[in-house]
Amino acid sequence: MRELHKEFFWIYGVIVGLAIREALTQTLHHALSIPAADAPWILHIELWRTILFMLMIVRFYVGSVVFFNNVHGCSAPAAESNYYLDFVMGLTQFIFFYAWSVTIFSYSRNSKGVSYFLYGMFLILLFDLVWLLFNWRYDTAERLKVLAIVNTLTALVSFVVFLTWSALLDANFQIAEEVALVPVVLVSVLGISENVSAAPIFTRILESAIPRQVKPTIAPAPVDSVGPAGPGSGPEIGG
Repeated sequence: MRELHKEFFWIYGVIVGLAIREALTQTLHHALSIPAADAPWILHIELWRTILFMLMIVRFYVGSVVFFNNVHGCSAPAAESNYYLDFVMGLTQFIFFYAWSVTIFSYSRNSKGVSYFLYGMFLILLFDLVWLLFNWRYDTAERLKVLAIVNTLTALVSFVVFLTWSALLDANFQIAEEVALVPVVLVSVLGISENVSAAPIFTRILESAIPRQVKPTIAPAPVDSVGPAGPGSGPEIGG
């Protein structure tokens, strides 16, 4: 299967290309065709969404290249892994990306103000957690663990930011959404930097955030000043 890895991987590239084409084509089309009266707020949210979409899909695609080369590539060390499972999970994730690209231009929201775009973003960020659960008994779980933790925390922070701005600060739903995208943008930039430089940026951040366990200090045993008892040092019995 390692020999066919590159032949299989082009499917990811096709889906990613279609998703990027959908996002950029619709964004440019709306920029030229939306009436001037509605253009400012529509183009503003579409621009924010498109920027985030591009950053995330580049981060995940480059990350998948690094992951499959390290785990299933010809030069990768032998490990207990399941190529078919990882391939299907990755394929599913990029299909979600294509569906997500369509929601860039959707303005429907639920009663809490959450848009389809936010739903899609949370789904993709939390998908690594599902991938980790399916790979728990394989060696690849160690490589997926950091990404699952980072993406889950990112989704949680973004959701809390959205609720804070929309409910507590009583901000417009669009403004609340745009602010909620900021932490995801920052994490996406860090993720691209990590994949390109091969530096464990997220691992170092998590290690610095988690308090280290304090080792208990064991006091040295006291030195007995009394010498060892000799053969005749025991209590005398009788006279």
